[in-house]
Amino acid sequence: MPTSLPIVRLLPRVCCRCGRPTASSLVMLKMDFLGLKTLSIIDRCLELVKKRFGTVNGDPDFDIEMAVAYTEVAMRRAAEVGIKVTVLGSGWARSYPEGFSRDEAERQFVTLLKRMGAIAKKYGVVIAIEPLRKQECNFINTVQEGYEIAKKVGSPNVKVNADIYHMMQEGESPQSLINAGRKYIANVHIAENARRTPPGTDGDDFTPYFRALKKIKYNGSISIECGWGDFAKQLKPAIQEVQRQLLIAYGE
Repeated sequence: MPTSLPIVRLLPRVCCRCGRPTASSLVMLKMDFLGLKTLSIIDRCLELVKKRFGTVNGDPDFDIEMAVAYTEVAMRRAAEVGIKVTVLGSGWARSYPEGFSRDEAERQFVTLLKRMGAIAKKYGVVIAIEPLRKQECNFINTVQEGYEIAKKVGSPNVKVNADIYHMMQEGESPQSLINAGRKYIANVHIAENARRTPPGTDGDDFTPYFRALKKIKYNGSISIECGWGDFAKQLKPAIQEVQRQLLIAYGE
């Protein structure tokens, strides 16, 4: 299973002479394993919701009130441990059955997210919709689609998680990051395209996406979400490769 590890925060500190980011602009985040455990709390929440109450889209047995009640507990617990952003992936739970109307699936999902967004706002937490490649989900496959859903929800606490791996898998241009803008991009995931490996393994170039993030003045978190072969050995080189490419993109 892919592992999500928040590793880098971009801080907009610039050199007073040339206006470019200093090396200290890239600061390591503290490894907070309690935070890691709860980072995808909504993702697990929807998985449990499906098991208990049916799928979100197209299931006549789905009980939205029970799902909302469960979200209340999840958001409260996230707030208690200081979580500010929760990633909503859960492609299995949000997929709709063959023959079901995509427009109706969107309507149901937006209705649910409006309820969830209100709860998230109460607890000061942001829900970040994660678009997933078509092999994992048939609903919200691109950042552009996630952004359009978030706009329809209309909550400041419902935004988008931009997973560069899924963007590359879908052939999605970095322009989608610019379209969404800093207002809607709440978090970024990253992994290499071919084998979902840690950055630096196959030598993937992420700078076009980092340049787009620079253009929108993104200064949030970037998480490595990949398959680890040897975590202890791969972690440091992966972090260094992300930092190296960030310096190239943000230093231009």
